[in-house]
Amino acid sequence: MKNNFVFFGTDDFAVMVLENLLRDSVRPILIVTTPDTVKGRGLELAQSPVKKWAKEHDIEVCAPEKLDETFLNFYKEKNPGVTLVTSYGKIIPKKILEIPEYKTFNIHPSLLPLWRGPSPIESAILNDQKTGVSLMLLDEKMDHGQIVDQQVVKTDYWPIEKKVIYRESAKIGSTMFVNLLNKIQNGEESSLVEQNHDDATYCKKFEKKDGEIDMNVDNAETIARKFFAFTPWPSVYFFHTRENGQKVRVIIKDIEFKNGELKILRVLPEGRKEMDYKSFLKGFK
Repeated sequence: MKNNFVFFGTDDFAVMVLENLLRDSVRPILIVTTPDTVKGRGLELAQSPVKKWAKEHDIEVCAPEKLDETFLNFYKEKNPGVTLVTSYGKIIPKKILEIPEYKTFNIHPSLLPLWRGPSPIESAILNDQKTGVSLMLLDEKMDHGQIVDQQVVKTDYWPIEKKVIYRESAKIGSTMFVNLLNKIQNGEESSLVEQNHDDATYCKKFEKKDGEIDMNVDNAETIARKFFAFTPWPSVYFFHTRENGQKVRVIIKDIEFKNGELKILRVLPEGRKEMDYKSFLKGFK
């Protein structure tokens, strides 16, 4: 069973999950990801992080434009025992979800039914005092399925950097899935818990403009939460007006936030090199 599963995923979080699974000798027979995208001024095709990982590890990978009948027939031929979906980016039709003998599961980095949608970690950092990981049975609705397992990400402080939560969530989620595979292998059934759909909250896909702050309005905690949620993308920035009326866009690169107090340490003014914040205040009057 550990070597008879298919993986659907696209981004860096999905790669982290794959890395953790591989450490436990769990290797997919097939990886499904999204098609190459056009990026940069040169309009070159860019592969997803998961596609790059699959090629580096000599695992068959496909990136269908549509999950249509052609893909369905291809997928059936693989005869997967179980399928795991992690940050794939597309809604998977029910007829595809039902193909694996032992069903299709999803790792979602939130304490479902909280933060269904594309940006659960960022949304938790912005709004909550903790977050976690859910392993669920996938259905055709967004982050709607029954819960197999769920755990809180343990942290020493909050808010915490996005990269830390991503790393810990990938570890927890992959361990949950390995435990599930062991149960399947041993003929044990997993208990499934229905989500309380009335308590569901939803998150959006963030944009560049969401990273803007107002240094004269936003308090220390708001700025810290945005920094931890939006670094490195879409980044946190403010506009500084100089004495001559010129507006300068300034990206915050590093902060310190302790006991409710915020210190901005380093910034990147538009058109300049990164510098410490004190130097910026002296040089950009």
